Parts: sequence; structure tokens; C-alpha cells
Amino acid sequence: LCHMFVLLNSSLVYSPLSQRTCDLSCVHSVFSRCPVCRYCQTPEPVEENKCFECGVQENLWICLICGHIGCGRYVSRHAYKHFEETQHTYAMQLTNHRVWDYAGGTGF
Repeated sequence: LCHMFVLLNSSLVYSPLSQRTCDLSCVHSVFSRCPVCRYCQTPEPVEENKCFECGVQENLWICLICGHIGCGRYVSRHAYKHFEETQHTYAMQLTNHRVWDYAGGTGF
């Protein structure tokens, strides 16, 4: 399920962003607009998958808060720079879906 929703039961979801509960059937349209869901559903490299700052297409991380895509620490560190500017703590590597917690310095 999308990072923007928490499954409450088989038919209800809760959105921490809007702090509302809604029927699961009504959130399907959100998945097509959610950048994290879009990139997770397209695991193979595509032309749109590139760092928003420098345009490289390898070692990419997507912010789980806002969908910003930045390159990793072995390129120009734009994903980390996004964290420093916004304090958006979590990013997910596009190739293997590994999640990194910048504040805690750990991956999972």
C-alpha cells in the first residue's frame, strides 16, 4: 500500500497526511498520482528516472515524503542535500527499494 495510507482493515485506510479515514476503493486514483508508487511500479530504468538536479540516471533515491528524486552519495549526493534542506528523513533507493533513515543513519 502507498506510504501515504495506513490500512486499518479490509475496507478502510487512514491518511496521516490529511488525518482522515476513507474507503479503500476511493484511494486507487491516488496511486497513479503518488510519485513513490509510480516509481515502485516501474522497477526497470525509464527515461523519467533521473536526478532532479543533475540528470544522472544511476544510484537514484526518492524522498518518501515529497517524491523528490536525487542521486546518491557515490554521485553528487543530491538526495542527501535534499534531506539537509528539507529535513525529509526517509528516502528509498529506486533499484532495490531499500529505505534509508537519514536522521537515524540506518537503512532497512
